[in-house]
Amino acid sequence: GRRLVSLGSRLARENQALKQFLFQRVYSHRNVRVGRKKILDSMSNLFEYYAAHPRKLPPFYFAQSQKEPVHRIVCDYIAGMTDNYLLGQYQKLLGE
Repeated sequence: GRRLVSLGSRLARENQALKQFLFQRVYSHRNVRVGRKKILDSMSNLFEYYAAHPRKLPPFYFAQSQKEPVHRIVCDYIAGMTDNYLLGQYQKLLGE
């Protein structure tokens, strides 16, 4: 019921300070938030597009969409995308 290995108190404090710094200065930075919103919006729109047009999926995923719920297959396909590939597909298919 308890951890066998953990950071010592000094390292635990330093680790916590580093996490706070990263959250405040990196993860919550305006540029990161803007980029995150762009990716999330693109992902959502691409999901809706593929769900409505499963024939636009690559052949393997389209074939799977005939056997399983299309939303599940679209989720699997999008989950495997890098951010750059997702944005490229979004631009190619939706042109926005």
